[in-house]
Amino acid sequence: MNNFNKYDFLSDLEDSIRTEQPEDIWEMVHQEIDRECIYYSDCFDIIKALNFTDWEDNEFGQINNITQLAFTALYDFVVDNINTEPLTENDQVKEINANLKSIIK
Repeated sequence: MNNFNKYDFLSDLEDSIRTEQPEDIWEMVHQEIDRECIYYSDCFDIIKALNFTDWEDNEFGQINNITQLAFTALYDFVVDNINTEPLTENDQVKEINANLKSIIK
């Protein structure tokens, strides 16, 4: 497992939402957070990257294990930072240009 990067996760999640355009965005968010916590990242790395220290007051209730704690931390981060607005055509062109520039380098 690699070190967890919260900004990479958020960017990938936003890209997936724009690409797949799910009917229920929050269901997809939950699934992606689950996958990240269970399969792709170490839960301790997630908690450390998010500097998550206060979990007493959360919407999921009592936390009994490290996976639940990582899920809660990542969910809070996503809720506070995600951009679910669709890209405008101009934004899409800028994104494509940026991707092309990074490939050319």
